[in-house]
Amino acid sequence: MPGGYVWEENGEVVGNVSLVRIRYRQRSIGLIANVAVHPSFRRRGIGGALVEKAIQEALRSRVEEIWLQVREDNEGAISLYQRLGFVIRAWRRLWYTLTTPDVPSYPAYIVRPTPRAHWHQVKQWFEQLHPEELGWYHQWEWELARPGWEMRLWRAFLGITAAQWTSFYQGQPQATILWHPSPRGENGLWLAYGPKISPQAILPLLWKVRQAFYYRQRTLYLEHPLSEWDETLRAAGFSIVRTLLWMRLVR
Repeated sequence: MPGGYVWEENGEVVGNVSLVRIRYRQRSIGLIANVAVHPSFRRRGIGGALVEKAIQEALRSRVEEIWLQVREDNEGAISLYQRLGFVIRAWRRLWYTLTTPDVPSYPAYIVRPTPRAHWHQVKQWFEQLHPEELGWYHQWEWELARPGWEMRLWRAFLGITAAQWTSFYQGQPQATILWHPSPRGENGLWLAYGPKISPQAILPLLWKVRQAFYYRQRTLYLEHPLSEWDETLRAAGFSIVRTLLWMRLVR
């Protein structure tokens, strides 16, 4: 459940911090969020005091992990969090694109729904790029994307919407993309791929998903680790929304 604290001076709120408690796979997690101080009251230690108070409350509540996220360009906040004991655990970029009916051709690659025979390999790609340590954040069970009519029925029963495609080169899977709408309101795309692949293996997937949803929605979002594939995403018509650092308290 969400909670938090405000900082008041002369009866006015000039600072805020939120604390969200999350339970995920038997893990008790505290997420510190919405750290904000009015511009006229900055550089007075208010932000640090609010974060320390949230840490104390989280520890009092016996959470096992304390996390926060911060924009990569907020150097002052990053330094503050590091002084308080937080370490960077992951970089994540959020990308967006508009859907389109027109896509380029990549004759060497075949893009089709992920076959059941390749699911185990594809699942490993997802787990490597989106590790369990951050699973509480996206709260998406990769196994729920498994191909097959049994899982399609189970997803329908649970009210889960998902679609997935994989690109193949000479019969071998190269990369995969999963569409699963985020509970945070973003139309979530999850990209994963094998080692030592060509950028050409990712491009047809990105264009495919832009085309597949042209008649259903206007905008798509993809969250992905900071990686060498940034230029490939741009080449497929994606633009950066923000880059966040995920930091975890170490004590």
